[in-house]
Amino acid sequence: TKVYTRTNKYMKPVFDEARLIAKRNTLAALKQTALHDSSYLHRMMCERMKERLKDVNCVPSSILQYGSGHCRLEFDKSTTTHADTSESMLEMHKNPSKILLPSMQDLSLIENDSYDAAVSILSMHWLNDPSSVLKQLHSKVRTNSPIIGCFFAQDTLKELRSSLQLANAERKGGYTPHMSPMIRRAEWGSLLKSLGF
Repeated sequence: TKVYTRTNKYMKPVFDEARLIAKRNTLAALKQTALHDSSYLHRMMCERMKERLKDVNCVPSSILQYGSGHCRLEFDKSTTTHADTSESMLEMHKNPSKILLPSMQDLSLIENDSYDAAVSILSMHWLNDPSSVLKQLHSKVRTNSPIIGCFFAQDTLKELRSSLQLANAERKGGYTPHMSPMIRRAEWGSLLKSLGF
């Protein structure tokens, strides 16, 4: 039997990127107060990411933020470049350094060996091919520079998924998935090891 993975070129992508970009543009168009209220997870993870970057031996002078999202990772002595597929999301940031990507899978517009750190805040769980993106991110940072990311994993919203399964079984006699597939933490470790990290 053939094993299908998310990176299999013959497999239909899990996520429709055009639809995701449209959703991100709609989200960016919300009033600032509504966006602030709805993005508490992003804000919390952004603060944690800032703390993680402070743990790095030397403060990175240039940071690539992959998937710009709602939060800004800006430090006094650092310049942050935001890279995203949503032009509206990029416009939310006052920082002049922005890169509009043709696809979240295609980082060819970003120069190689240009950054002291790369970060991603709750953007990687939407990827159809995370291994390809990680390889590309690795080429964008200088030697011995960190790549730090946070993402939703398998145990995220576990109670909600269980409730939806039970409700579907009771009402319809079966189960229909209502949530995106989420990677297991152990799989990320295996993936990073196979890519040579």
